[in-house]
Amino acid sequence: MEATWFRATGIDYWGVPGCNDTSSDRSPAPLDQQTIYERDRWYTWDVTTAVRAWVADPGTNKGVIVQQTNTEVGGEFDISSSEYPGPDQRPYLMIRYSLQTPTPTHTSTATPTSTPTATVVPTPVSVYLPVMRKGYPIWVCDEWGYAFREEFDDPALGGWSVSLASGQEKVSDSVIRLWTQPYTDRFPLVWRNDVLSGITQGFQFEARFRHTDFTAYGTTIGLNSASFDGKRSPAGQGLPPGIEDILTIHHAVDAGASVYRFDISLLRGQVVWVGTPGDTNWHKVRITVDADNRYTLYVDGQSVGSVKSTLRPRSVYLGNPTIQPFFGGWTQLHVDYIRVSTCLVWGYE
Repeated sequence: MEATWFRATGIDYWGVPGCNDTSSDRSPAPLDQQTIYERDRWYTWDVTTAVRAWVADPGTNKGVIVQQTNTEVGGEFDISSSEYPGPDQRPYLMIRYSLQTPTPTHTSTATPTSTPTATVVPTPVSVYLPVMRKGYPIWVCDEWGYAFREEFDDPALGGWSVSLASGQEKVSDSVIRLWTQPYTDRFPLVWRNDVLSGITQGFQFEARFRHTDFTAYGTTIGLNSASFDGKRSPAGQGLPPGIEDILTIHHAVDAGASVYRFDISLLRGQVVWVGTPGDTNWHKVRITVDADNRYTLYVDGQSVGSVKSTLRPRSVYLGNPTIQPFFGGWTQLHVDYIRVSTCLVWGYE
């Protein structure tokens, strides 16, 4: 594991995050200072003192760290690493040295003497670092921990509220299935208001789901900024404020009515993933929220997009909260798990 803001190694933490403990993490005095402003150019630091110490005692070579000293101005410069794809853009250490031959000492004996051995005398040493991009730090989570896990092992659905509305619900083989039979104007709802309470930043929400038996009446997984009370709204009148405003997964297919829809929407369409209508495969959806209020949507492990928002979820439901004008069949919803994690250790990239 590479060093992060919090960790020096995979098992060791810095004395102070960011390698800022001058008694255990690094020296209190900088080797050299350089003003950085322009991008796409090389900058040089004189590290002669450190290299001479490394030559005298190789065990003291712990590398160097480049830090911003005027942190009050903010901002960030990206410096390409030793693994950068272009070898000519990687940082390097340049050592200039000269071979100095000592003057032979004359002796009174005629015994032949060996040729004096040249010694290496190091001269100034510099580290060259290419600055590639100017920007601001992006905080990311280095370590997640579960705050809530619903694997649907309990047929009683302990902790969940349920409103069947003439529909059916069944938990078996660690999957909850929601469906209607015969036709009806309402679909079952299963919801919770407690699993996301108190979470402000540094969390992720995950669900694994699929749909079958498609009709024009779609079913969803909704993540809401408001608490949900189980009340349904007539179709076409819109949902109450704070409902399905963070995440909604909707799947409906009816060839006769020319309905073909399978999409996952983050923050009311600011980020949208579009799938293949009629797809019955399992899918994994995940959203993360970092320390900068950045939401990121992932579907099946692939990042879809990001957007910033201060909205935070308070409730989650499975099903459909609308009342349709006509009785009909509904698309069946299957959910394997719902998981919520919070960030235990922050880093940045």
